[in-house]
Amino acid sequence: MKKYLLFLLLCTGEYAFAQQLAPLTVEKIMRDPKWMGISPTNFRWSADSKTLYFNWNPENKAKEELFKVSATAAKPVKAVEKEDEKLLSLNYTYNTNRSLGLVEKSGDIYLQNFKTNKETRLTSTQERESSPVFLTNGNIVYQLGDNLFLLDLKSAETKQLTNFVKGKKAGRAESKATTEQDKWLKAQQTELFDIIKKRNAETKNVSRGGRGRFGGTASDTKPLKELYTEDKFLNGVVISPDGHFITYKLTTPAQNNHNTVVPNYITSSGYTEDIPGRTKVGENENISQGFIYDTQRDTVYAIQTSTIPGIKDLPDYLKDYPKELDTLKKKNADRPVNFFGPFWNDNGTTAMVVATSTDNKDRWILKLDALTGVFSLIDRQRDEAWIGGPGISGFYQGNTGWIDNNRFYYQSEATGYSHLYVANVNTGDKKQLTSGKWEVQSVQLSKDRNTFYIKANKEHPGITNFFKIGVNGGELVQITTMKGLNDITLSPDEKYLAINYSFIDKPGELYLQPNKVGAKAVKITLSTSAEFNSYKWRQPDMVSFKNRYGADVYARVYKSENPHPNHPAVVFVHGAGYL
Repeated sequence: MKKYLLFLLLCTGEYAFAQQLAPLTVEKIMRDPKWMGISPTNFRWSADSKTLYFNWNPENKAKEELFKVSATAAKPVKAVEKEDEKLLSLNYTYNTNRSLGLVEKSGDIYLQNFKTNKETRLTSTQERESSPVFLTNGNIVYQLGDNLFLLDLKSAETKQLTNFVKGKKAGRAESKATTEQDKWLKAQQTELFDIIKKRNAETKNVSRGGRGRFGGTASDTKPLKELYTEDKFLNGVVISPDGHFITYKLTTPAQNNHNTVVPNYITSSGYTEDIPGRTKVGENENISQGFIYDTQRDTVYAIQTSTIPGIKDLPDYLKDYPKELDTLKKKNADRPVNFFGPFWNDNGTTAMVVATSTDNKDRWILKLDALTGVFSLIDRQRDEAWIGGPGISGFYQGNTGWIDNNRFYYQSEATGYSHLYVANVNTGDKKQLTSGKWEVQSVQLSKDRNTFYIKANKEHPGITNFFKIGVNGGELVQITTMKGLNDITLSPDEKYLAINYSFIDKPGELYLQPNKVGAKAVKITLSTSAEFNSYKWRQPDMVSFKNRYGADVYARVYKSENPHPNHPAVVFVHGAGYL
């Protein structure tokens, strides 16, 4: 009897707690989202694909903690941060046969031998070395500061490859125009002081390949060409896999722009302070210019934007501004563009560049002739409204890359929906791999380069799932099946999926699933609070209808339990990708 009484008291207590939380008011909804519970984030796999690590705060502590779960288990446990983080999969760059890998850790470069499982530290400096890559001959190139350095693994010799110099060539002190007085003083100094004569002699000797002040041959190698950056920002330094070409960009910051300002009333000083914001749409853009340094010819030349097809095509909206249109037509200048890349194929024979016009009307996929800086067109997408969409916009210009030395993949909204394409850069042939009134949102090429793994909203704009399709096209195969948003973190061996799943009434939770069709996703975390779980959240009907132009409109319908025959209903209409 006591057991039943205790059970009754517990049930009554839970019911009273649930009753106490109702109703759900605007004040309750507008609290810190932590009241709902804190979802897991930052999923990453161990290098051996056996363990998934993630950040989580199920007890609503001051900060989240590191957790881990086995790929074949269902119960997460707290991880030991310093020990377990050593096991995390790192973002290696590989040599040709993937037997060696390079990675930057805390500003130094490490070499991993996957056959012997031995890690070798290649640099140990106070400055940061970054972006390590293998050349086709097995040597290593990394960036230190603005410059590239080459490390020969056989001889252990390190060699500087670039010599970027701030300022203009004509601006160097020794290049200033000299007056007659300057010339006279310089000659007198040389005549009066023997030490200056000695220094001048040493300088001439070094320039002719003689012995320097510190012994040895001062000019065993040819002096590095000075690459002047003027007053611009240097970025995008990329070396070709064979080491022949080094490309870089010089960016001129936008001038005379006005940032928006947001007042901050809650400050430690007690005074209202300004929060600087971004510039408004329509303000001036940064202007970038690409250059190529040919290491074999020891020469620098600009990438020829004038060879981009349609570079002078003005946007249609200018027709509404006749004076501005007339001025631009007379100027007949190339529209400014932003470059992304180049993206070199494995053997270093071909480079691809993604270019976007700063007016956001054009996006080009271009083949770069590195010997001349001239472009040839692979694909052009133009939109008089705005170029963008899943897999197209963004800093890295979305989902692009090489399948092999001849085929390059990318996404385009040429049909009005973002889909996956493959182009043979030698023949110019293009093939559309996916199609339909839905969009590919992300693309990952499998390690064997035979399969694309994609996230797409094929079923509904607000429902994303994980699919696979062959690089030559064919059937699009669905792997995940849960209705809602499925964000996937694929294990390094591509055998398991970590799924961040959410739906209208379900905040994000972690699920694990084998990377197989028909496999079941297992729920790993439970993050929602008792208060959140106490409410009876409604799941609306997902509907679609045609608008006046015949286009599909997707919406949610929340039905009333007791609808009034004379009162209006509310329908929530949403865009693609949102619920």
